Amino acid sequence: MKKEFEPVSILIRGNEKNKNEIIYNNIIDKMNEMKLSKDDQVEYLKSKISILELETHNKVSLMLSIIICLIFLGLGIYFVAIDVYLFGCFVSFLSVFILMFKMYQSFKISMSITKPDNYDRIEHLREILNQRLK
Repeated sequence: MKKEFEPVSILIRGNEKNKNEIIYNNIIDKMNEMKLSKDDQVEYLKSKISILELETHNKVSLMLSIIICLIFLGLGIYFVAIDVYLFGCFVSFLSVFILMFKMYQSFKISMSITKPDNYDRIEHLREILNQRLK
């Protein structure tokens, strides 16, 4: 199923160094057209930065948790292999449980972020511009 894009004109001034500058210059122009105040624009940018920081933190934390849990899972399998079944199973199940708990925490934190009213509209516009400039 192909996404339908609303008509969006893209302004290229010529002094942009890359695609991201073109996209964000156009987003700023569209925010001005939407008559968003400077405070609303700053609020969008602050929330965008905090969401990106949180996503980066969650990815790093989750990756470290996966690596540590895989090590403990391997250790549990090793204990099972050397006939220490009870301890090996306990370590294996504990590592999987801890990983599931960390994933749940990460999801819960990412869902608790409050976004400004126009955040989704501006993000949709950014996605459209990004698709058009590919």
